[in-house]
Amino acid sequence: MKSSNTLQYSGASAATYARTWVRITPLAPCAGGVLQDRSSWNPSYTGYSCADCANYVSQALRYGGMSTDSTWQPYTTAWVNVSGLENYLISRDYGYYGCSGLRNGDIGFQASAHVVMVTALNPVRYSAHTSDRLNRLWDSVLTRCIKIN
Repeated sequence: MKSSNTLQYSGASAATYARTWVRITPLAPCAGGVLQDRSSWNPSYTGYSCADCANYVSQALRYGGMSTDSTWQPYTTAWVNVSGLENYLISRDYGYYGCSGLRNGDIGFQASAHVVMVTALNPVRYSAHTSDRLNRLWDSVLTRCIKIN
């Protein structure tokens, strides 16, 4: 991480957070067949029905030790928007692109539509909101990855 981050990032801690605040069997449907169980989401944060993936990943990054700033903090575009989060992380040199050798706490993107966090290894698995997923096997639609420094 850049020196502007006062805490060192722990991918293991970020992955623990991500696994804690999602259920393996979401039951509540919303638009387009998305399944969510908002009762499993962290009540300290506002959730976004049917579109919470970037908010969820941002929460996990924060729990892993990434420092907030005026651009990236709860409910800013960089926090809740998939492209906004990706652009923020890359522009600040908090990570770099690459989908090989992923570690816990790294993140994967499906185009500019969805973001997930690596939460288990061997094989690589991810957790996500929108639809809620817990330790799901890595999906080939996650074609862009950021390895967090």
